[in-house]
Amino acid sequence: ILRENRIEYANDAFCRACGYSREDVELLTPGALLGAESADRLPVLGESLRARRTVRATASIARKDGTTFQAACVVTPLLDAFGHVTHIVAVIRDTTEEVRLREQLVRGERMSAIGEFVSGVAHELNNPLQSVIGTLELMLGEPHLPEVRADLERARLEAGRAGRIIRNLLTFVRQSPNERLLISLNEIVQST
Repeated sequence: ILRENRIEYANDAFCRACGYSREDVELLTPGALLGAESADRLPVLGESLRARRTVRATASIARKDGTTFQAACVVTPLLDAFGHVTHIVAVIRDTTEEVRLREQLVRGERMSAIGEFVSGVAHELNNPLQSVIGTLELMLGEPHLPEVRADLERARLEAGRAGRIIRNLLTFVRQSPNERLLISLNEIVQST
């Protein structure tokens, strides 16, 4: 970029990434290549370059078709023998894939944290619920008035439904795949 805010040269990779020919780019100002969400950074960038400082930033770069991409930018002033800025060199690297992977990683970490939370809550709810279900089963084994029996049956039905919901939550958040094993029911009953 020349000091007059004109682009003197853009390499082939930049032209391909933006969809412009070299001739197109040379007719644009550097500000025209910034996406709307990054345009407000131009004055700060100008101040830093006038102060002869290298600037590292992320910016939205506008393509010829109007779409944008995220880029990591390093912009540095070139000085003549008297310390005057003659040119500005910008190195721009497309970070679209990095941003996508980072967002995917964050989403995965959130889902993992939610899974751990749900698993903990489900286990904490399951223990007292099993006690309630067991007590209802014992109570239903005793003779009761028909209206009391109907209430106990309804309570057992709803407690069973809550237990299924908890099992479904645990199945949903389970990290490992289901594993089928041959087991002896007699051993399980005896150990229980």
